[in-house]
Amino acid sequence: MYSERYEPYIEEMTEDISDAARLLALDAERNVPETGLFPKITVEFKDKSGILDITYWQLNICSFIEGGNGDKRYLEVSGTLKGGYKMSCFNFAGTTSECIEMLRNPFYVENVKQTMRVNLNAMDD
Repeated sequence: MYSERYEPYIEEMTEDISDAARLLALDAERNVPETGLFPKITVEFKDKSGILDITYWQLNICSFIEGGNGDKRYLEVSGTLKGGYKMSCFNFAGTTSECIEMLRNPFYVENVKQTMRVNLNAMDD
């Protein structure tokens, strides 16, 4: 079960998450085409407290091919555990402009924090 003792540390990262989302949106505007595959673009932030089991977090915008429907864009939250293992969680999918719009939406920061809680919960079980 997710330990609420982690909550203050997640809340402490709100500004860092918001900054990462803003930077990723700017990078996506410049470097993500509307169509075609592209290399994953990442902005990293970290748990400055050193308390959480997942110390380095990333917001990513990626591309993939979906059957006959062409290529898609998606947002992902990923992290690196203290032991070096990596985890990632699909967070949102849409067009390039929809992904940029989502990154700029204040709700997205809350969405990322909830994703962090879910992943920390999975590790506590």
